[in-house]
Amino acid sequence: MLENPADLIRLVSDTLRLSLLGRAAEGTVDVEAVARAFGVPKRKVAEATGKLRAAGLIDAELRLVPENLRGIAAKLPTPAEAAAAIT
Repeated sequence: MLENPADLIRLVSDTLRLSLLGRAAEGTVDVEAVARAFGVPKRKVAEATGKLRAAGLIDAELRLVPENLRGIAAKLPTPAEAAAAIT
């Protein structure tokens, strides 16, 4: 499970993982279809889904776990906190 928003940013800075997260938000991820779309081996997609699963963002059925994503969102700074950190 991710502990802070910075961990989420690092995790989804990878294009494949970001795409997988988006697909999981729409329904179950089809590993084979993603591998074909990206032109990568299924193993690479499986590794990426493994990282998302380890972070608690997708479940064993490769679907988004929205409550865990909301948990990270709740840790984001408010606009006032963000503005104070800049100055």
